Amino acid sequence: MPWIYRRLFDRGIKRDVEQQLTREELILVARLSQVEMKGVIGRTIYPRPTKQPSTFIYWSALATWGILRESEGNTPSRTFVHRMLERTNGVRRRRSDEFETDEIYQPFWPLPDPPKTWEEPDASLSFSLSNEERKFLREKISLVRKPGIQTAQTSLLANLAQAEITPATIDSDEVATHADEEDRPALMRASCAAALGAIGRAVYAALLEEVCESYDHRDTIGTLHRDHLSNIIVPRFRKNALLTDLTMLRADVPKMPDKVFRVLEETCNWLLGLRTPVMSLRDVYAEAEYSRKRDRARLPSRGLARERRNEWNPGLTTLAEPLHYRWHIAQQFLADLNDSKRQSS
Repeated sequence: MPWIYRRLFDRGIKRDVEQQLTREELILVARLSQVEMKGVIGRTIYPRPTKQPSTFIYWSALATWGILRESEGNTPSRTFVHRMLERTNGVRRRRSDEFETDEIYQPFWPLPDPPKTWEEPDASLSFSLSNEERKFLREKISLVRKPGIQTAQTSLLANLAQAEITPATIDSDEVATHADEEDRPALMRASCAAALGAIGRAVYAALLEEVCESYDHRDTIGTLHRDHLSNIIVPRFRKNALLTDLTMLRADVPKMPDKVFRVLEETCNWLLGLRTPVMSLRDVYAEAEYSRKRDRARLPSRGLARERRNEWNPGLTTLAEPLHYRWHIAQQFLADLNDSKRQSS
């Protein structure tokens, strides 16, 4: 994205920034899609543009990672950069006590050079990083602080980038080793909450199967999700789920709706009861679902729920698993940063 903006500044465009930016992004999608099958924003709808441009999606990250250049303590907004292109042709006047000078506006800190094929519009591109790019990104990421005005602590991602490791899971010992005193207990709570989330997801699917069979009399519904709940999810995750500190979890997620919190409480109580039928949880799950989905809810005994259940195919529903907190995204990011190290080892 910064390379695209640098190209627009070099051209000295004066109008239609959004249109020219969209054109550049579509060219990038086409070039990346020659090599990359995943991770290319807009690949599946090309040549139509995306509703949210890549530059819009990544702008906050560019600021957080220190790639956008600060001015007077603030990073420029995407709108401001576009205005600089349109109104000033990328040139702005700097005033001092003695004289005025014109300078080319640079919204980004000095960047690594793009690949040699960057200016060849038909040449393919990939997400593979050069050694220079890895060094640049690692230096930037390693300086990222935790959110908060007063904090001087680096973020967990910064610590992992500095350590040059690619942990397999978010709750691994490697991650805990590089977490600080604040993050380490939070990671433990997240691990327990992930286990409770796996059970909650499995309970919901099992309840749907049971209601479809016992109340809607669907003879071919099967027991896929009920078996998954009793044979895999509960035995595997019960212990960690019951270690979840619900009071601290609510502090971690202050906007959690009361009905969802009650679902977590009742799920823990159900786990303590061991042989209590899963249908004892229907009402609390149905109430929480209806509060969020209204007429799209499936579990309630009122409204359009039965119609929604008739549309439900348990075989097309993914089996429940723990919350992953999009760890695979961070893991891929770290793997990309460490690629040169793996190749040389």
